[in-house]
Amino acid sequence: MTEDSSSTDRNVSVVVLSKDEPELARTLELLRPQCDAVDAECLVVDASAGRLDHIRLTHDWVAWIDFTAPLGVPVTIPHQRNVGVRRSTGAIIAFCDAGGSPEDGWLDALIRPILDGSAEATCGPIMPEHPGFMDPANDLPEGAAVEIAITANMAFLRSAFDAVGGFDERYRYSSDTDFGFRLLDAGFRITCAAAARMRMDWGDADRSIRRARYYGKGNVLLFLTHPRRAGSVLRRWPDILAYPLWIAGLVVLAPLAVVAAWIPIGWLALLAVPVARNRRAVDPAALLRVKLVRATSFLTGWVTVPIHRDIPVLMVPENRENPYLDELCRSLGAAGVAASQLSMGPTSSQTLNSLLLLPRLVTRRVRGVRILHLHWTYPFAWEWASGVPLLRRASRWWFTAVLSTARAVGMRIVYTAHNVLPHAPVFDDDRAARHSLLARSDEVIALTEAAGTRLKAEFRVPSSKLTVVPEGTPAVRSAPSPRRTARPLAVLFGHLDEYKGVDLLLDAAARLDPAVEVELLGVASDHRYALVLQDALDRLHAVGRRATWHRRHFTTDELDATLDRALMVVLPFREITNSTSLRVAMAHQVPCVLPTLPALSDVPRAAAFWFAPGDVRDLSRAMHAVMTATDDERATTAKAATEWLEEWSWARVGVATRAVYERTLGSRSARPRRP
Repeated sequence: MTEDSSSTDRNVSVVVLSKDEPELARTLELLRPQCDAVDAECLVVDASAGRLDHIRLTHDWVAWIDFTAPLGVPVTIPHQRNVGVRRSTGAIIAFCDAGGSPEDGWLDALIRPILDGSAEATCGPIMPEHPGFMDPANDLPEGAAVEIAITANMAFLRSAFDAVGGFDERYRYSSDTDFGFRLLDAGFRITCAAAARMRMDWGDADRSIRRARYYGKGNVLLFLTHPRRAGSVLRRWPDILAYPLWIAGLVVLAPLAVVAAWIPIGWLALLAVPVARNRRAVDPAALLRVKLVRATSFLTGWVTVPIHRDIPVLMVPENRENPYLDELCRSLGAAGVAASQLSMGPTSSQTLNSLLLLPRLVTRRVRGVRILHLHWTYPFAWEWASGVPLLRRASRWWFTAVLSTARAVGMRIVYTAHNVLPHAPVFDDDRAARHSLLARSDEVIALTEAAGTRLKAEFRVPSSKLTVVPEGTPAVRSAPSPRRTARPLAVLFGHLDEYKGVDLLLDAAARLDPAVEVELLGVASDHRYALVLQDALDRLHAVGRRATWHRRHFTTDELDATLDRALMVVLPFREITNSTSLRVAMAHQVPCVLPTLPALSDVPRAAAFWFAPGDVRDLSRAMHAVMTATDDERATTAKAATEWLEEWSWARVGVATRAVYERTLGSRSARPRRP
């Protein structure tokens, strides 16, 4: 061996996938001397959620990667393979399954053809540890071309992996075969390393039947993706086509039993051929079940596999004005959950969009959506019928029908109670609508402890399905600036509805001495309340005070610029469940003036300036306290506010929300099963 080849030998990574296989310990014991011999690193990509930590602790020479599966993905083999390769350091990657028993010299023999340049990838023979349901695989002469790659005994150049984009994560099983086909299509050579022998325990009949279901659909995807290589698959496994043809024939011939019973009986008798051929198998009946399950999965796969797969979580309704959903979707993505927001419809009519939502949800369920995460009910209102009680009742009935249908087609419903009850009427009876929603929700998320307590008290939501997950810390694009302005500026932003007490701010500003300038940023959705605000503004102007109402939605950049020059943000809520505005203001380190409402009880006293709810005189006093506060007092308030915000980062929100989804789907309570 030359000095250069020895250097390359040490640039090898061995990747082992695991999910609840205790046999992993024996595999690692067999691998260690072989890895030491070529100075290879060994990585275990483990999806057992800590259940194999006893093996980790006794094999500290291994680089252990805790793998968290994407939500709703029961088989993560290709995902784990990609993670293992991308976290490795070797120029040559070798794969071995947990439970595999590599024979002496396995690793050196497997990588040798790659080192000498005769191949870019190799596969070694895989021999069943015990007689069962799997035949020997790739038991070929040294240097023979390999058509069907199997990663239970495979090595390849990392550059080849990168060239073809790794393993296709659409597959549950057969992603290694697809990977091999793509290597061959890209011009890479895969040859047999005959001396690199691996023995595998493929498991019992139950495990083989579960594997057969996934392999059946995997073969459909293989045929669709690589039609010109279907012959290679059928030469390796001719029964992939033979058994489906037999099942299809039985379906066609069964009705003929009415006129000639011997026809379907004769067709059934054809099973005697494979039974006779496999009579020496350990369990011929179980082997036949495996073949039939795989064939059935293959047939049904032609219907289900071509359907474009959707994300598992759908957020309804889409809301681009409030950053909450955008931040939540990003944090869920980091936690391994694919989620998207569903716009309420393709038309300009809110009523028509509400009616179209039901068939749209059914379609999305067919494509794979498993969780409907509802946040607000306002898009279900039929605005044109707001003055007709019967029609508003009909919209509530339709809302209930949409929820019931979503459950009937297999969706799970998670509801985040941004408001315990809507601030503005949506239906004829919003309390009844909320009862209906909560009764049909599998899990309920409250944003504050106070909201959770109220949901349990008013709507009898059981603690078992209620979780408090606060809103995450808002992102600030620029560093907060010192609060030094020529004119003291008080700001209130967002939807200017009556529950926010905007008129209280204007009345309190008229009492202040010295004067404070007021800016209102947002639209009043209620025309009556807009007139109330305009009257309050006129009174403020009449006493010589400056006040501006920007009647539009502010962009993030515009809001950032306004908050950077504001002396305070005043949020004189009459009632509230949760406030994004409060968190945004605190993230900019703007002093906030807040009412002492129960819903804000989790905000530390030192993090804001407080007043009695609805008391204009006390609100004026609190605003004056901000204006006269020293730099040290404002710094203390900003520090307390920042510490409170940092208790719940968006990353933490994503992890906590994923845990809610997992309970909804029952993935954590289910007994772990080996694939």
